[in-house]
Amino acid sequence: MTGVLTALFGSIGEECIVEPPFRCDYGYNIHVGENFSANFDCIVLDLCRVDG
Repeated sequence: MTGVLTALFGSIGEECIVEPPFRCDYGYNIHVGENFSANFDCIVLDLCRVDG
């Protein structure tokens, strides 16, 4: 799933885990760092930049 996250997110750090299902508006406005984790049914409203 890391390949999908790399294509979707604006930037991604090492050890990124996102449990499905995951929903967002655009994806490219999401920037996550090292050791990021999102639990099941995560929804990110990324009309503007979101740092995690």
